[in-house]
Amino acid sequence: MKRINSLDVLRGIALLGLPLMNLVAFSMPMSAYLNPTSFHGDSFSNQFWFSLLNLFADQKFMGMFSVLFGAGLALLYHKFKSEHVAGKPRGSSTIYIRLALLFIIGYLHISYIWSGDVLTLYAILGMLVFPLLGASNKGLVSLFVFMYSLVGLISLFGMNIDINALSALEIEQIKLFFTPSTEQIQQLTHVYQGSIADIHTFENNMTLNGQEASLAVLKPLIMMSFVAILRAGAMMILGFYLFNLGFLQGKLESTTYKKVAIFGMIIGYIITGAGLIYNYSHEWAIEAYFSLGNAFLTLGSPFLVVGYIAAIHLILTKSNLAKFSHLIANTGRIALSLYLFQSVVGAALFYGVGLSWYASLDRTDLVLIWAVLTVTQIVLAYFWLSIFRIGPIEWIWRSCTYRKIMPLLSK
Repeated sequence: MKRINSLDVLRGIALLGLPLMNLVAFSMPMSAYLNPTSFHGDSFSNQFWFSLLNLFADQKFMGMFSVLFGAGLALLYHKFKSEHVAGKPRGSSTIYIRLALLFIIGYLHISYIWSGDVLTLYAILGMLVFPLLGASNKGLVSLFVFMYSLVGLISLFGMNIDINALSALEIEQIKLFFTPSTEQIQQLTHVYQGSIADIHTFENNMTLNGQEASLAVLKPLIMMSFVAILRAGAMMILGFYLFNLGFLQGKLESTTYKKVAIFGMIIGYIITGAGLIYNYSHEWAIEAYFSLGNAFLTLGSPFLVVGYIAAIHLILTKSNLAKFSHLIANTGRIALSLYLFQSVVGAALFYGVGLSWYASLDRTDLVLIWAVLTVTQIVLAYFWLSIFRIGPIEWIWRSCTYRKIMPLLSK
């Protein structure tokens, strides 16, 4: 089965967009990912970039990645049905082997490079949702709506915090993740400018004071993690549905894509913008964020993901962009290798194993780094694929899946 160029382009755009948010997670206290006032809060450029990326990027490119992961499972399912081994269609066990290997790659990624890995999560979710590929389109839509309704309800009611009910120690602990003090930022900087082992020790304990975090402190963090897992699974199922429709492959009429792009982005930006206004109007209070403030962002994301995909398909119809889209498709073809490359770059720039730039840059600097990283990945993909068929990690993954050495050179 031939590669579908439109899927590679979409995957490439999602991949190149990921560092817009991931670089924040690498380079700043985790609170800066959620709250613009917690780090360089008095800077106009900081507020500007946070607001822009909150509207444009946060949960959008990761949402696209999840949708495309689901589409990739659907594509493999149909591919393996058409392939025969010993006269019989290749079984679904090959997909489970592939996902198990992805889990191992993700585990190594978490253990030795970055705790923000999504590969382990995608591998587990892929195993859980794969049996749903045989469901009807109506069933897939119903399941997506049900799961995302749960995401919305948990975001609205499952993370609530009553600051007045917390002890002084609990307030100090929870502020570490939302509004850290200067002393806490200094402590975090010391940790992340240390070794990978130091970073893992902190992230396993989730506190700086050596005392175990209480359930009241962990509850919103656990619920946020659960929402992220449920959201990713729902978006994979949405990927099944959109693949079945031919929406992701560019098979629909341009008028359909135009309507979906306009509707998705208008509704998505209204909802996401309302959350941004709500948080600013409440001065980014913890209680406000862990209720409506975060829920708006989460609920607006699917509209923007689908709207972005539709808009990209409209752009792809422009004949003068064919060469550019080919360059982007190259990055999508080796997305796994480049995803890991992004983490290596992040660790090398910001952690103690490299340049130790943690907590020393602002968001404008990060946008510039993102631009350089984007160009670098496009160039790397172009030259790599001029020599080789697939990315280095993809080659290892595929060879292990089929239990034989797969061809690597392009000729």
